[in-house]
Amino acid sequence: MVRKIFAGILLALSSIFLAFGVIGIAAIWIYNEPLTRKAEDTLVGIDLELAQAQATLQSSEEELERALRIVDSTEKALEKLADPSGDAENVFDSIQNTARRKPRSPMRFITNAFRAA
Repeated sequence: MVRKIFAGILLALSSIFLAFGVIGIAAIWIYNEPLTRKAEDTLVGIDLELAQAQATLQSSEEELERALRIVDSTEKALEKLADPSGDAENVFDSIQNTARRKPRSPMRFITNAFRAA
């Protein structure tokens, strides 16, 4: 008789715990669904931001490579100008001599133009 009572109590407790377990699983499933959607939406947003950042970094890298090519070509041009320094000095001296001369008045040019015509 004690065994039957003990078995009945055990069966009742098992049934109650099984019902609580099923109810708990359903409650967790209902509670977690919005959280799962929110987390998924957040991760999709982060993925889009990372893709945009990657595209920006790639375009920045291309722009830096272009700037580096420009700097390299400028350095090469400066090296070429530095080699024939005599020609550059002659040009600079002629510019200096032209700047030292007294500028002619515009009226003189106009008068000479009328005389030539």
